[in-house]
Amino acid sequence: MLSRIDFRIQYVFMTDMFTDEIQEARRSEKNYFLYNSDLSDVLSHFRKATNLLNQTSIELGHVVGREEINNIHQYVTKYQELIEELIRKDNEPGFKSSERFSEISIALRDYGSKIIEIAFDISKKEHALI
Repeated sequence: MLSRIDFRIQYVFMTDMFTDEIQEARRSEKNYFLYNSDLSDVLSHFRKATNLLNQTSIELGHVVGREEINNIHQYVTKYQELIEELIRKDNEPGFKSSERFSEISIALRDYGSKIIEIAFDISKKEHALI
């Protein structure tokens, strides 16, 4: 029993680390929109979060369901694609006043909040299992 609880605690820890990385990425994203800071931190945090998610996705799929794990993978992928698009187009004249820039910022907020919501749900369910 203790072994199983220890195993679950490791997944809670990894889920919390995943959530922390996503929150750091979101902070860096907000700094970009508010203060025009660098976006490389966002990708760095998302890569770390993706690695954590890949390490735990099979086990977490048993906790929250395979569909929810697939959703979070899709949201993470879309979020990263949007950040990469921002990085590519950041220096284009007039991009920051374009409609596409506005669409990206809205989509980033949407995907980011969904990712955080699912991560908190996973952590909550893991705590309940323990």
